[in-house]
Amino acid sequence: MKSFDPIFFLLAVGGTVGMIGLGIAFAQTSALMIIGFAILMFGSIGTGFARKKRLNS
Repeated sequence: MKSFDPIFFLLAVGGTVGMIGLGIAFAQTSALMIIGFAILMFGSIGTGFARKKRLNS
């Protein structure tokens, strides 16, 4: 595996943005933002782990 993989980097950035956005959404008490950022966070992190498992197998 290469030392820098842009797909994994984008998935990690997506997960990080989702976590930050989730904190902001809780502060704003916006249910729509909470749902959107939670989907972004779990989707990015889940996709990254699934991709890593598939590449290492």
